[in-house]
Amino acid sequence: MQSCFDVCDGCAAHTDGAWVPQSRVPPYRLNASIYKPAGLKLSAVSPQHYGRCDDVATSVRQLYEWQPSRCSLQPFTVEASCNTLRGKQLLFAGDSTMWQLFLSFVLMHGGRLGRNLVMTSAATDLSASVCDDQVRAVFVRSDLLLWSNHHWEYTQARKMDTTVKGGSFLYRAVAADLVLYGIGHHFPRIIDRADKMGAAEQLEARRAFFMRNLNHTLASTIAHRAAAGHHPSTVTLLGATTPVSGCSRYTRPISLTESLASGAEDQPTNQYTQRWQMMPRFNQVATAIHHPSVHRTAPHMRQYGHATNSCSPSPPLPSSPLPSLRPPPTSPPQCTHAAPRPRP
Repeated sequence: MQSCFDVCDGCAAHTDGAWVPQSRVPPYRLNASIYKPAGLKLSAVSPQHYGRCDDVATSVRQLYEWQPSRCSLQPFTVEASCNTLRGKQLLFAGDSTMWQLFLSFVLMHGGRLGRNLVMTSAATDLSASVCDDQVRAVFVRSDLLLWSNHHWEYTQARKMDTTVKGGSFLYRAVAADLVLYGIGHHFPRIIDRADKMGAAEQLEARRAFFMRNLNHTLASTIAHRAAAGHHPSTVTLLGATTPVSGCSRYTRPISLTESLASGAEDQPTNQYTQRWQMMPRFNQVATAIHHPSVHRTAPHMRQYGHATNSCSPSPPLPSSPLPSLRPPPTSPPQCTHAAPRPRP
C-alpha cells in the first residue's frame, strides 16, 4: 500500500482509519515512581503527575495503534528513531502538555531523566539522556513562550494568571539541533482576564497578544538559529490538544462524538471545559502566522506513542514521531500558508 505521505500533498490521508488493538505489552507504564530518581517531589496525588490512568488500572492497559485505511504508515521502532537522532540535542519548550510529550519521548526511547537538584514539585527545567546516551533531550517549562530573558515580562503576565510558569529557553533554542514548541492552554484565561484590565482603546491589542507573541518568538528563533547555521525546518510548532476530563474512565480510544458528549456532560462541574473548547481556535490562529518555513503539526500529532494524557480523540501519527526530522531542502521553502508535508 502507498505511503500516506505520498498519496497527496496536505490532504492528511493518514487520518482516515481506526484504532486497532495490539497484543504486545505497552512500552512503559507511567506511574509516580519514575519521578523520584529525577529529584522531583511528585507523588500519585500530585497535580503534575500525569499517570493516573496507569495508577488506577488493575492490569496493564490494552495497547492500540492507529491504522490508516487508504495508505500505510511506517511502524515506529526505537532503533530507527535513535539512528535518525544520534548525536542530536532536542529542545522541548512550552506548557505542561509539552512536558508530557517530553516525558513520553524519553520513556519510549528507554531514556533516563536528569537529576533535578532543587527538588521542585513541578518539572520546569529538566534534561534527559536517550538512545544509550547518544541523544540529549531538554525540557523548559515556558507557558507563554515569551522570547525574553527578563522575568519582568512573566511577572506582568502573572497579574492575569498566577499559575503561569516561565523558564528561559533562548540560548538553548539557538544551540539545539531540533526545537519543538507547544503552547495554547494558558491563553484563554489570560485573554479573558486581559479583557477586564487596561484601557478600552487597547482591547484589540490585548486580544492580539497570542498571535503577536507567537509570531515574535518564531521570528526570533528562526533568525537566531539561521545565524548559527540551522535551517528553519528544524523548528516544529505543535498544535494545542483538546483534552477530555476523566481520562481514567476510558479503557479504549474514544471517538470525536464521545469526546464532545463527555465535554458537554462535564462542563457544569469542570472549570476548564470551556477553555479547552477554545483550543481549535488558537490552532487556527497559529496557522495564519507568516512563518511558512516552520513545521506545524495538528493536535493529533501531539500523541507520541503510548502515553497521551489528555485523551485526545484524534488519530496520532505513529510513523513520524518528530515530523521535522528530514534533510533540509536544497533551497528555501516557498512562501505559502500550507503546512509543509512531513515525511516518515
